[in-house]
Amino acid sequence: MLVDYVYNERISVVSDNVEGMTALTEYICRCGHKKIAYLHGEPSAVTRKRLTSFYNCMEKYRVTVPDEYVREAQYRNSYIAGVITNELLDLPEPPTCIIYTDDFSAIGGMNVIKDRGLKIPEDISIAGYDGILIASQIEPVLTTYKQDTKEIGTLAASKLIELIEKPKSTIVASYAVMGQLIEGKSVAEPKKEVCFRNEV
Repeated sequence: MLVDYVYNERISVVSDNVEGMTALTEYICRCGHKKIAYLHGEPSAVTRKRLTSFYNCMEKYRVTVPDEYVREAQYRNSYIAGVITNELLDLPEPPTCIIYTDDFSAIGGMNVIKDRGLKIPEDISIAGYDGILIASQIEPVLTTYKQDTKEIGTLAASKLIELIEKPKSTIVASYAVMGQLIEGKSVAEPKKEVCFRNEV
């Protein structure tokens, strides 16, 4: 019995990462962004689903994604997120929106952006993932996708009990739980001209 992880011949209960990343990315595209960077996590089933969903959405909206806009970062590592944020903002054509691996990483990026004297979302938009409590308490309120951890836990417990009580008749499958897009205040229509490189 696995939670938030998929493995062969095991029952698993996970957040619907395909639906989640699709909902988040489509919202950003509908806000008018065409220069969207994505900091994805280390290689895993979760990362593959989110990354594939991101690219599928970009194709749907006919948005070209430069390779330098898509970067690997560790989940829940605000320091690494901050380092990569600086690198993205120093590009000749920086993104107008950055999607982070998770809310902790988004906060790390937010601190770097503010340290550079930039405003969110007036100068650049950002989005996280997970919907942790602190995301709703910072300024601006973070745009994110909230995973339904309560439903994931409830369903996992139910399947575990079923597996214990009826081991021979319980179907081994993976169950995906939908979450909710939280629009927040950290994504807005992009500015016409964006240049964040430090003046020499």
